[in-house]
Amino acid sequence: MDEHDYRNLLERLRIAANKHLTFMFQNEPMPDWGSERDLRFMFGPVWGFYQEKDYQMMRLIHEFDSLDDLKTEVMKSLRIELQQLNSEDTDCMVEGKKKMHCMQICELSELSFADWIHKHANWAQQYPVYVHDQDLLGFLYIHFRYQNWTADIDSPYSSELNNIYSLYEARFSKRSQLHKYGLVPIDAERKIMLIKPPRVYDQSIDKTLWTKNVPFELLEKLYDLKKNGLIGALSIRVKDSYLAGCAKREVVQEELERGRPFSLSDIGTIETTKLYSKKYGDQLWVIADGTDIVFEELCEKFVVHNESIVTQMVHLQFSTEQSESYITHIDHEYIFYSLDEFEKRTMNEHQKGSNQLRLKSFKVDNAHIPFSLNYYVTWKDKKGKQLPEVSVPFICYVLNCYFKHTDLLREYFLGV
Repeated sequence: MDEHDYRNLLERLRIAANKHLTFMFQNEPMPDWGSERDLRFMFGPVWGFYQEKDYQMMRLIHEFDSLDDLKTEVMKSLRIELQQLNSEDTDCMVEGKKKMHCMQICELSELSFADWIHKHANWAQQYPVYVHDQDLLGFLYIHFRYQNWTADIDSPYSSELNNIYSLYEARFSKRSQLHKYGLVPIDAERKIMLIKPPRVYDQSIDKTLWTKNVPFELLEKLYDLKKNGLIGALSIRVKDSYLAGCAKREVVQEELERGRPFSLSDIGTIETTKLYSKKYGDQLWVIADGTDIVFEELCEKFVVHNESIVTQMVHLQFSTEQSESYITHIDHEYIFYSLDEFEKRTMNEHQKGSNQLRLKSFKVDNAHIPFSLNYYVTWKDKKGKQLPEVSVPFICYVLNCYFKHTDLLREYFLGV
């Protein structure tokens, strides 16, 4: 197996997928792309290349001879999808998908691989996606490997931005938000486009960037705050890909262990508050130090990425003027702990995560956001049942956009 050839093919597949997206969101003619070719790529670039009998891909398919390598990619794909399902809000459809993925993982060990493919990968030989018998194993290997490769790049916890860095190499200094934190500034040249999926249009280079790790609803709030002059500087994370031109189309019982619930009258006076659920593994830490407040969520069903345990943190700074408090800075980060660091962190707020550099999702500076600014949100109980809307402070709204255990948030903000 020529690893260099596979890496080259993956890059070419990603370029083709990006051209497909450009056509879909703009429907503008391109020299090597049109409606006929776009139809061939409806089911993804691997299927598109297969229909076109791409020389490099067909050669790798015909040379493929390692069932163990294919089985490894299949298992990785199933585990990635299961982890994504575990991060979603629970409902009957999500639970059904999780059971199906768990079953497929078990059967991957119990059944012969040929039987597993016949049972769970027969989509590759059904209309309109049909792969010849002699090509099936090689096709599936490239399919799952490409799927896993793009999942790694697009993961919320991936810091890869090689294409974005190349795009802006001559436009941002080493001291910029891009080079310091991997964030793209929103300013006179780069505008948030509030359509789904959300994106940023950079008119200076006529490119559209996809936003990453910032929920659509939060982007709306940040956009309005900046437009109304309550935010001086805003920068957000984007994916490591972009489209040519301006893409305007849319597609679509707990206890308080120490400290006490949040109160606007005592902002910053409580050094550490730690709340936890009945499982105790689910924890919300609130650490105040003068005019800095850090919220960090630790989950019993923690996320693992590249041998790191991932937690979420929201950090804010505030000032007080004539008895009114204002948020001057706020950002969201993913923190990466080793297992030993994480075990210590569950008991000690001073333990740092050093397995990987922190990853910021967005960053707000030079702001003047009143703590009294409220938004309406819909809560869910532990069974996933929708509860009536409640009015919550801006900071609670931000935390609700990211943190999983809204019950602990509700308890902490009970006194507001």
